[in-house]
Amino acid sequence: MEGLKDTRGQIIITMALMISILLAGLSYVYSQNLLAGTETSITQLNFPKNEIRDLRRIAIEELTDYASEPSSFLDRAKELDRQITTLYALHGAYASIDVFDIKKSVVGGQETITSFMIRIVFSNTEVEYEETVLVQLT
Repeated sequence: MEGLKDTRGQIIITMALMISILLAGLSYVYSQNLLAGTETSITQLNFPKNEIRDLRRIAIEELTDYASEPSSFLDRAKELDRQITTLYALHGAYASIDVFDIKKSVVGGQETITSFMIRIVFSNTEVEYEETVLVQLT
């Protein structure tokens, strides 16, 4: 009967079980943290900043050049959008340039474009990007 009153062995086994469960829970939380950090870093590395920068530069520079001929500006802008959409689709992404809110003025009997807005859209499997840019012509 003396052996039934000694519970030190049971307490040691119970505490060991509790500590092992606690360690298993902490290791699970730590592994989830590592996975989240890895996913975040992969997303940061894959962010297509150069593609977006190139798209923005092409849109502003080309459309600014096209604005010198107001009569064909919209047709040339639509053709540029078609070419960009096709080019980016070949690389597995979607890109679009939309021109709107065109401001015109007449100086000396000749119509000129003074400003316009561009909506730039880029989308791939990881990123969706949209920007609206006001282009002022001098």
